[in-house]
Amino acid sequence: MQKTMGGFATRQRLLQAGRLPVPLMHRQILYLSHLASPGGLGGFRMADIAKQAAKRNQLVGIRAVLLFDGYRFCHLFEGKDEESSGLLARLRADPRHQGLRVLSDRLLCECEITPAYVLGPLVSGHCDALEFDVFEGDFPPTGAAALTHFTQILRRADLQP
Repeated sequence: MQKTMGGFATRQRLLQAGRLPVPLMHRQILYLSHLASPGGLGGFRMADIAKQAAKRNQLVGIRAVLLFDGYRFCHLFEGKDEESSGLLARLRADPRHQGLRVLSDRLLCECEITPAYVLGPLVSGHCDALEFDVFEGDFPPTGAAALTHFTQILRRADLQP
């Protein structure tokens, strides 16, 4: 009797042999950053920023939630690995952000990708100024713990339609 390989090992072998399509790799990133200018967004309104970001996100297949407390941004986004990496690089270079701290950065398997009907190109909103304090300090939650905290904050946030 021939010994069979487990599901993951079999899938890897078939992928390497070119008998299965290469899975689409998605990347999910959660970060916290501070508004660089204490004077605000420099004439921009959060609604305008969200509208512009939603258009760009839709073009490249990014789905996101952006929360703002008047001083800090907390942003969860996901999309193709290269698109998510590019967005993170642009955000790091954006002069409106300072102290950008990545709280979670992970590759998603196909079953973990958030369906488009659940999370669109950009959902934005405001939350209480104390909500993001959990992500400050020397030892903020990271990974799954950070995602859990973000989900709890999102439930209490004032989201824009």
